[in-house]
Amino acid sequence: MNGYCQNRLTIVGPAKELKRFYRDEQWMAAAGARHIELLEHSPGRHAWQFDTDTPPLSFLRSTSRQWPSLALLLDYDCEDERLKGLVKARNGRLRHYRVSY
Repeated sequence: MNGYCQNRLTIVGPAKELKRFYRDEQWMAAAGARHIELLEHSPGRHAWQFDTDTPPLSFLRSTSRQWPSLALLLDYDCEDERLKGLVKARNGRLRHYRVSY
């Protein structure tokens, strides 16, 4: 896939782990994220919106292995390719659903 994807990443889990994740800003570079905006910051749930060139699936897999107590949910839309997807990552496993429009 080449192009431009808009992403919304929601992370759910224990407040202590989410706080540690939030302070580790290396994930943004690992995801290839640009134009990052924090949308939600509650004790058990954080959400960001950002842009990437492609859906950051390998990032989700590796990050979910590093943070096994967190569930990572990615909603992405690649408008140029008319592709919409939803991914749940936990413990290095991905459940990926996508549709073309």
